Amino acid sequence: MILEVCTDTLASSTIAERAGADRIELCADLCVGGTTPSAGLIKQVKEQVAIPIAVMIRPRAGDFCYSDAELQTMKADILFAKECGAESVVFGVLTPEGHIDKTSMAELIELSRPMEVACHRAFDMTKDAYHSLETLIELGVDRLLTGGFANKAPEGIQTIKSLVEHSNGKIAIMPGSGINVENLPHFIEVTGATEYHLSGKHAIESLMIYRKEGISMGAASNNEYLIEQADYCKIHEIAALLKDS
Repeated sequence: MILEVCTDTLASSTIAERAGADRIELCADLCVGGTTPSAGLIKQVKEQVAIPIAVMIRPRAGDFCYSDAELQTMKADILFAKECGAESVVFGVLTPEGHIDKTSMAELIELSRPMEVACHRAFDMTKDAYHSLETLIELGVDRLLTGGFANKAPEGIQTIKSLVEHSNGKIAIMPGSGINVENLPHFIEVTGATEYHLSGKHAIESLMIYRKEGISMGAASNNEYLIEQADYCKIHEIAALLKDS
């Protein structure tokens, strides 16, 4: 059983490693589902974390239909991740019609090797789960992160089970979104998946003493003085559960 923890800071990455994670999915902007982390963060995490790192390659938030310029950015980011020694990269490209973009994905995959390649939840935004799965297998993708064509994985658990069966070991199916210590045993029993993805985070208080009112750096609902960070206890409990399964 493999536990992948998505993180967006060096602090969260080191906490996840100490808590028993097997792999880090390194991102920026987890609040929008993750985008490509900065060059500095990739280098820092590779230098200070020993477990494998999967670098998110996503040039912006929003949909997964990219312009030629955005694809060039993704290619440059893949090469940088490879140069830094990342073990894996994570990306997904869709056509306007809601299918896996085979041409763009093939180019990115070829550029990525010998790193492993994972497709993220762009898969869940496609028109047909099984057609998309077959396309990813044909392309040689190593791992698929999915919520089972649902907003949260617990809602898509039966689809995840079917994807695991349909994949027949040709691609690793990794449930993610809404996985926690309470529902993980049920996922293991029902789906047969052997890799799991989660953030396992909690909010910590900012170190700021002076706190200015009335100005927000993002959405008005954001609290500038609460910082989300990996939770050692949550991740350790889940890692132990997976180890015993």
